[in-house]
Amino acid sequence: MPFTTLSSKVLPTGSVIQVVTNQFSTETASTSTTIIDTGLAASITPSSTSSKIFVTASMSTAKMNDNTYGDWYIFRGSTELIRQHRNLTFNNVTTHNYISASFNYLDSPNTLSSTEYKIRFRRSGGGSAAVQSQTDDSVSTITLLEIKG
Repeated sequence: MPFTTLSSKVLPTGSVIQVVTNQFSTETASTSTTIIDTGLAASITPSSTSSKIFVTASMSTAKMNDNTYGDWYIFRGSTELIRQHRNLTFNNVTTHNYISASFNYLDSPNTLSSTEYKIRFRRSGGGSAAVQSQTDDSVSTITLLEIKG
């Protein structure tokens, strides 16, 4: 039987028409309250301006030994899309606290250009200890799904 390729034009609205995934595994730590890159990013070129992009990511996070909070963000280019404010709040203990974190966002970029999505973070309050992403060089993953609009 011959292989048949479906055109995205015949797929119904809401269909997944493109998937991009990327991994990053270098530990990133910061004591700064300035938002910085975790290193986890991926780019996608939408096939239509009506497409939506579903962003999903997972990573290991940690904080050191005081009552420090961390904020993690999804950015499209230089635009903040969502912040998980103090989502990763830890107890005041004397050892590392580790948490597996996941992030999801449905975006409407309204473009046909290559678009980068990235996970960023900062120490947001409490103590002065570092917050970390890709803890102990664990593998973090970001996946972008183009959804037909």
